[in-house]
Amino acid sequence: MEVYFTDFRHDLRTTRWLRLFCWHSILCWFGGLVATTTLVNLHTSLWPYENFSCKPDDSFRQDPYNYWSPKDFFEITLGMGHLTFSEVKIIDVTWDVVIGRGGQALLAYISWQVFKRYITACILTTPVSYRTFSTIFLQEEASILDVWSIMRDFCTRVPLHSKFAMGFMVTTMTFILAFPTMAGAMTGYARNAAPYIADVSSDESNLTPWSKFKTFQHIIWDGSRIGYSDGEIGHELYPSLLEYIQKYGLDGKNKTESVFRGPNGPINLPSPSLNITFPSFYEQVEFQSNLSMGSPFHSSFIGDEPNWWVMNDHIYDRNYVAQNGLCQTTSDYKWGFSFFQLNIMIYLLIFWSTGILLMWFVAHLALKAHDREDVSGKFKGMFELVDAMEVDIKAEGQNPRCLTEKDLSKIVEKRLQGGRIAYAYAESKGPTRFSTIVSGATRNWFLKEKWWLLSSLPAILFLSIVMNYFYWDMPWFTYDPKLDVCVLFFTALGMVLGCWFSLLIGTTTKSRIFIITLLTLLFLLPVTIPLLVFLHFREKNLAGKRKEVTISKEMLPEHDK
Repeated sequence: MEVYFTDFRHDLRTTRWLRLFCWHSILCWFGGLVATTTLVNLHTSLWPYENFSCKPDDSFRQDPYNYWSPKDFFEITLGMGHLTFSEVKIIDVTWDVVIGRGGQALLAYISWQVFKRYITACILTTPVSYRTFSTIFLQEEASILDVWSIMRDFCTRVPLHSKFAMGFMVTTMTFILAFPTMAGAMTGYARNAAPYIADVSSDESNLTPWSKFKTFQHIIWDGSRIGYSDGEIGHELYPSLLEYIQKYGLDGKNKTESVFRGPNGPINLPSPSLNITFPSFYEQVEFQSNLSMGSPFHSSFIGDEPNWWVMNDHIYDRNYVAQNGLCQTTSDYKWGFSFFQLNIMIYLLIFWSTGILLMWFVAHLALKAHDREDVSGKFKGMFELVDAMEVDIKAEGQNPRCLTEKDLSKIVEKRLQGGRIAYAYAESKGPTRFSTIVSGATRNWFLKEKWWLLSSLPAILFLSIVMNYFYWDMPWFTYDPKLDVCVLFFTALGMVLGCWFSLLIGTTTKSRIFIITLLTLLFLLPVTIPLLVFLHFREKNLAGKRKEVTISKEMLPEHDK
């Protein structure tokens, strides 16, 4: 172990921490984008407003809400908060300034730094036009006219090595110009809406908040046999009742002894079985004028969704709720996003990030192959552009210092066709095709690290399997975390990150093994211990808790009492 630690300590001393920080930031950025779009879409799929509620468009209905509907492109479908007008206005303006303008500046800065490196790698072997060089090295930003001019130069005058690079640069410039508008359009504020139902127990014009209506799934007519009151209705015993009726049936028709497994243990019951009724969602039920249900309960279907509600000693069915429910705006506001536009923005950022990373990778390898590290900036670029223009214009028999702006523009556009600029020593050094440079460097790296890359595949596969279990079982979303799954998840996550950092830091086999082991333990122990404590207190707090909603039999028809 001491030898492993010695190699690890040596690698720590020789590590280029700035490079490590950059790669870690890139990993976090991509992970954040993927996690954001995953959580947003998972949220809308897990809670798609399937039950009665106020939808994002302030309508009250039961059918699922379609977040991808084009008609709601500008609707605030992911709103949050109960804020005053001043608060949402401050948030909205801050978002437009910090994220809109600040994000545009950050995107432009990163893009232009990569563009400079890529264009530098290009003009080591082939020239570019004056306009392209000026936009990338001198302006460090682009206007609509600049985008059009670069498109024209790429298409009709001086193209780059890669068609993808040309298309990506034009697309990125357009995206950066539109970013503040897109960032502002996908956010906004609107009044909150609250659901109400017409209360039949009083004047029909009296609206009762939907939150006062309590749901139930079943009725136990002889609930006193298992420690409840007769006519007990609710939903918290649903799992136990489902198991019971699968064995003994509904409505007390089974004339044998039975066992009910309740929250406090099994209860042996003499004949007959419990008289249990489940309201059916699919049966058409008419709401009677005497505030009772005409034959409301059937045994043909056991549903997961609430079908009946009780409020002020009256039962309400789905039909009544659907016809008499409405949403009314409140005095407070919500601020949030358009689901449609938020997803578009995230996908565009993923596309931009991937393209920028690929361009940087190609430029880095090309510059390294030509033994060039220096990349021109605004000031050095001025001298290079002036020198190239002076040589070309003098070759046309003109003295550029004696010409007017109009004459210079005419010579450059007409006679020089946009001009050409390239480094004079480019032809004598290194390969000329980017594909040759990239394929050679990539092949050499894979050959060098092939065994470590292959050894990391089981960890990635392990993490994928555990995450798939997380998705289908969803312990975090049901507030029922399972220790074994959590331990496996963080173990796999630590192994994958250990493989990643071992490639960035470790230079020897022993050092890399130490890094993988260390990160696996660092992810596993701090999570497992608090989780054990949480599960212990959770089980202690939930022990003995039992809550059911009761109603009187006077609420029901005579033949059901």
